[in-house]
Amino acid sequence: MNMNENKKICFVIDGFGSGGAQRVAIQLLNQWGKEGKEISLITAKPEEYDFYDVSHIPFRQIIGATKNSNNFISALLKNFVRIYRIRKSIKKSKSDIILSFLTVNNILVIISSIFLKKRIVISERNDPLRQTHGKIWATLRRLTYRYADIVTANSRHASEIMSSYVPKSRIKTIANPVNFPIKRSLTEKNNKVLNVGRLVPQKGQKKIISSFYEFSRKFPDWGLDVLGEGPCRPELENLINHYHIEDRVKLQGNIDDPNQYYLSAGIFVLASDYEGTPNTLLEAMAHGLPCIVPDCLPGALEHVINNQTGLVYRSDDQNELYSCLVKLALDDTLRKSLGQAARDRMKKFSIENIISQWDEVLFP
Repeated sequence: MNMNENKKICFVIDGFGSGGAQRVAIQLLNQWGKEGKEISLITAKPEEYDFYDVSHIPFRQIIGATKNSNNFISALLKNFVRIYRIRKSIKKSKSDIILSFLTVNNILVIISSIFLKKRIVISERNDPLRQTHGKIWATLRRLTYRYADIVTANSRHASEIMSSYVPKSRIKTIANPVNFPIKRSLTEKNNKVLNVGRLVPQKGQKKIISSFYEFSRKFPDWGLDVLGEGPCRPELENLINHYHIEDRVKLQGNIDDPNQYYLSAGIFVLASDYEGTPNTLLEAMAHGLPCIVPDCLPGALEHVINNQTGLVYRSDDQNELYSCLVKLALDDTLRKSLGQAARDRMKKFSIENIISQWDEVLFP
């Protein structure tokens, strides 16, 4: 079979919630749709869980999400059901190219596709060294990933980690695409700190709010916007109330179009414990924002070079995060120069450039 003749892609993902992997997915799907490629979707979660609109894709099969199991036998049975449903859906899609995002999906797709003679491309979207789904899934990842035709990652760090159990010839690093805005943020004039991410412990918003509290005592005219939603909202709201900074710190929730927040910000900050390559960071850099990131995010450090395209602080040192905020707030020229260098660095990650790399992987 000539893969170049089959332009139909069967895409497998848990659902289209507000996560970074889903954001990359919708960018790719939209671009392939413009190019006339046929797309079929397999998702576990139904439409009511979608944050991104995929209604323009005509063929979607929903296999149903499974609830947490109380014991190993129950979990095993439920995953056998998921494997059966994925296999059945792949056959129904009549596509010879299967693309899967996220660890658990990737494992199940590889197992589901045994003897189907499909081209299997999977994508690891986080740091496989730090992100854990438990020992069983970690073991299955090491055992199954080598059987995919291609394993992609969005950072060199993740690719290097997986090279211990996947042949290097089958690993491809493909950066996240960036929607490059026409306008840049006027960082030298804006007095807003911005963070974008799910409100979960991994993202470290407690550290950001605590550092901002100290920062705001020195710079009372600055504010903080946090975009995203999640289970940590009540805890973060309590922390904001404890510091009495309700008038300066806003948890804005999920925002369909965050562009206005990037344009009105003067500083972008991350405090995550682990990430793959954060889409929000790349978007902030594309908008010309000076970014502050911790030294524990290898994917971010591929783009943020300390004192060149942003500032890097020790992840276990909250005082250093505070110092970075102060350094940027005091120097309008530094904010502008770091932001412009960050924006220049993002130009090569346009959707057109990134989609060509995906095409090489999917249609060899």
